[in-house]
Amino acid sequence: QNIKYCKELGIRFSGPPLGRPSKDVAKTKKNAKQTYKDEVDRIPIEGKFGQCKRRFGLGRIMAKLAQTSASMISLSLLVANLEKVLCAFILYLNIRGLLADLLHYFQEKHATFKCNINATLKILFLTKNKRPVFC
Repeated sequence: QNIKYCKELGIRFSGPPLGRPSKDVAKTKKNAKQTYKDEVDRIPIEGKFGQCKRRFGLGRIMAKLAQTSASMISLSLLVANLEKVLCAFILYLNIRGLLADLLHYFQEKHATFKCNINATLKILFLTKNKRPVFC
């Protein structure tokens, strides 16, 4: 009943089919290729969930209400996306040569910023062949 419902909605199951293996070699190869493609497509998605669990507290949600849990999950994913946008923005500034000017400006204006930014720069801007490595 579930398989019939999924077929009506156009949902495809990934993985080898249940039952005895088919004797048709072409069908088996096609199924193996599709299974491999599904696994490759899943890797970045599962990696992002793992990152959210480790770094953004997605694995520590203990809310009792469904609405609260949904809010916590949404905020966690929002923070993950904001971090990605921030990394892209920093990369853009660094490519344009504006990052050094911006950091120099803040170091002159704010003495406490100077102490904090030096520790942060050691973490964020590890360079290899004079090209920055981010996140």
